[in-house]
Parts: sequence; structure tokens; C-alpha cells
Amino acid sequence: MPSAFQVKLDRLAQLLVYSAGVYGGAEVLLHVHYGGEDLAALVAKHCYTAGASRVERVSFDQRVLAEHLRSGANPRIFSRAEWYAWERVRKKHGCFIQIRADPNPELFDGISDIYGQWYRDHWRARGQFVKRGIVEGELPWTLFYVPTLHTAKRTFPELPENQALGAYWEAVFRITQTDKPNFRELAKENEVTLARRCEILDGLNIAYLEFSGPGTHLNVPLHPRARWLGGGKEVTSGGYWHVPNVPTYEVFTTPYWPGVEGVVRVTKDTVLEGALIRALNLVLEKGRVVGCKAMDIGGHFLHAFIRRDVGASRLGEVALVGLDSPVQQENRVFYSMILDENAACHFALGSAYRAAMKNASEITTTDYEHLGFNSSGVHHDFMISDENTEVVAVTRDRRRVVLLEGGYWTPDFL
Repeated sequence: MPSAFQVKLDRLAQLLVYSAGVYGGAEVLLHVHYGGEDLAALVAKHCYTAGASRVERVSFDQRVLAEHLRSGANPRIFSRAEWYAWERVRKKHGCFIQIRADPNPELFDGISDIYGQWYRDHWRARGQFVKRGIVEGELPWTLFYVPTLHTAKRTFPELPENQALGAYWEAVFRITQTDKPNFRELAKENEVTLARRCEILDGLNIAYLEFSGPGTHLNVPLHPRARWLGGGKEVTSGGYWHVPNVPTYEVFTTPYWPGVEGVVRVTKDTVLEGALIRALNLVLEKGRVVGCKAMDIGGHFLHAFIRRDVGASRLGEVALVGLDSPVQQENRVFYSMILDENAACHFALGSAYRAAMKNASEITTTDYEHLGFNSSGVHHDFMISDENTEVVAVTRDRRRVVLLEGGYWTPDFL
């Protein structure tokens, strides 16, 4: 008889296959970081149960990457096999499931500059896959971050090392609701809730959002063609349905970046390319970060990040999340972006999502630039709400609609 842990892990695998929109005859690319092997085996089993014709696994190990970079070998060649696999599944309109692990900063001590170069090259190598497969929505996919010992120790410092990882996994099962037998129904209910919020927000015809709270007064304008997304979405080829992230409790859209103005306090620690950034405050003028202050932990990584390319200092996403989110209810910082971004409202510096524009397939690259759509080779989320945050939508007919009060959704959005 399987243990209680194995039962919940199997449910999580089923949820990932459902979220990736695996369909009969699909070729599936399963990209697995070190630590996700047991989950990956279960995912492969359920892909075949769902009718997949082939599951190809590509592995990634941060420890091997660290040794590769320390050796002085060319960092550009490390991910070449991954690139071929990505392009193959994209051209075949398959499905993509990624089981990632957050970077372990200790592995890259003393080689952070080389790691940064590899990271930039890695993003460029993924360019067409990310641009067409993910951003432009050519294929169904989902993403999950597997718990790791280094994030578990940071998240549960009060526990012995041999208990921290288990506690992290149990939190993940609660957050994804795979600790419950009716996890599929709960996932679908969540999709319905997120879709309803998007429908209401689109109907408001929002001119801009106001975020206010201690240390925060930020105005984020939206273009009239911006639309809200959340939960599942349809891909442009074949009409397949998928849920991009597990878990997901956010609704998001593309801001009109040139008009973003104000100051903002980041309410949760974040890990940026393996570096911890704490107590962060940002100043934005005419859509760009012109000032940033953090505690000395990792602050220089942020300065390097916003200089990465012309779009790295500009907003590419704004997202709303209520404090009733199961992630927030855990009352922890998980030091994993896929979890922490679902605990609070956030924005992303870097690339925007084309799907968050109405009639996206009809818009040319030049038109996107005129629409204030941000392009960049990077994308990183920063959480900006807590129990003192209010979010107001100012509509194009000058109505003020309170969306979140005290960090929670107002009744119309529940």
C-alpha cells in the first residue's frame, strides 16, 4: 500500500498532466531539474494514461552546471541539448511540462558573474521557444517548482534539516490542494473563480490601477487593448486548454509601461537568480526603475538585473492576488517564485505576455512597441501587497472601484 506521501505526490502528478493539457497523441517534453525525478516518473505515467504518444525527458542538474562553469568551459554549450528538445516539441505542437528547482546560491559562490553570463545565454537560447511557444501561446504547458533542501531550510529554519524538506512538501500539497481526494474539482473551481474575476475586470474598462500602503503609492496604467488572464487559457494552435502554473491564484495583465509612476515597497523577500534580496524599495518614473534600495543582501544583483537589457527596468506584468490565497495562508516566505508570487499582488520587471492583449495574433511587433508592451530577455516578479494594501481601479469614465482592501478581494470579486 502506498504511503500517504506517495498518494499526495501521485495526485500532484495528475494535476500537472491535467494543467499541461496533455491530449491524445501528444508528444510531451518533460524538463526535470535535480530533485524532481520521483515526481517526473509519476508525471510520465499519467501522460501516457492521458493518451500521450511519447514523453521525452530532458534533465538539468545545478550541481553539474556549477562544476561546468568552475572548470572554465564555454558556458554557452551547456544547454545545447535542451535547446534542440525545446524546438522539437514546439515545431510538433506538443505539450511542455517543466519541473524546476530554485537556484541554490551556495553552488555559485565565487562564480556569480559567470553564472549570470550563462543565465543570459540560456534565455537567448530559449528565445524562439519562449517567444512563440510560451509568450505567443503556440503550445500547452505548465510549470511547477519542486521543493529543495536549500529552500526548505530557509523556509523552515526552526526545524531540523531532516524534517524541513518534508514540511515543505506538506505545505505544497496543502497549497495545491492535492492533500484532498477531490483535488481535481477544487482545481476547476479555482479556475472558474479566476475566470470570473478576469471577466469583471475586463468589463470595468480600467484606465489605471492605484496601489497604496505604507511605502507604496504606485500608478499602473493599462492600454485599452489590455485584457486580464488567470487560471487556464487556450493555446493558439489546436484550441487546447492548459493552466500554465501550478499553483495559480493570480489574475494578471500587461501594463502600459511608459506611464508607470510612483514608489513601491516590496513586501516579501525574493530570490533573484539565486541571490536573496531583502527590504527592497523601488522608485519608478516614466515607466522605468530609477531608484532601488535594498539591504546589502543581494542588492548588487538587482542593480545588475535592471541593466541586463533595455526592458529589464520596465514593467511587463501586473498581477492581483488576495491574501485569502492558500499560499499566503501558510504564513511563510517559500523563496520560490512560483509559490511566493501566488501569495500577494505583484509586478514583474522584464518581458510582458502577448496573450494579455486583445486580438494578440493581429498585432505586429512594431505595433506592440507603440502599445507600451515591454520586451526583454528576463522576467522576475516582486510582491507588493500585504494586510495594509489597497488596490483601486480607476475606469476610463472616471469611476473608482476598490478591488482589494486590506490586501483582500472586495465582495464583488469573491
